[in-house]
Amino acid sequence: MISDVGEKNGITEKGTKDRIIKVLEKNNLKISDTHSVQEIVGAMSVDKKRTGNGIKLVMVKKIGESFVMPVTNEELKNIFGV
Repeated sequence: MISDVGEKNGITEKGTKDRIIKVLEKNNLKISDTHSVQEIVGAMSVDKKRTGNGIKLVMVKKIGESFVMPVTNEELKNIFGV
């Protein structure tokens, strides 16, 4: 999910999501979730990486390169289209 959001927002190198999916499928790991985006964003609001009025997202720039991106609660909703 985060790699998809990253690609759509120009943060993550295009094709990263598909590469991650292939590896997960190859190893018989889950690639989808039954929770809605709203439920996931709601759960993020109580995550341990939460700050005063936001959260620190771990974003993937490309395979092997990630970084921490602090976002406000409002930015979080915009990023995920909630």
